[in-house]
Amino acid sequence: MASITIRNLDEALKRSLKIRAAEHGRSMEEEARDILRQSISCPAPARPSIAASLCSAGLIWTCRRERPRRHRRTSIEARA
Repeated sequence: MASITIRNLDEALKRSLKIRAAEHGRSMEEEARDILRQSISCPAPARPSIAASLCSAGLIWTCRRERPRRHRRTSIEARA
């Protein structure tokens, strides 16, 4: 089996891993393997494209929805 080394691990994170491992009755190493296994096996949620995000926010109009129509002033409204 392969092995990895994680450098510059924050002490608070290491402490949390140690506590979590103890709660599950296993070593820190086994807990870390389980966390990695679970995170890799779960498919990442699909991220919308930047264009789709901007479109849904109403910042661009490249999507297939109708542009809001501007209210045009009639000559009577313009004089008022």
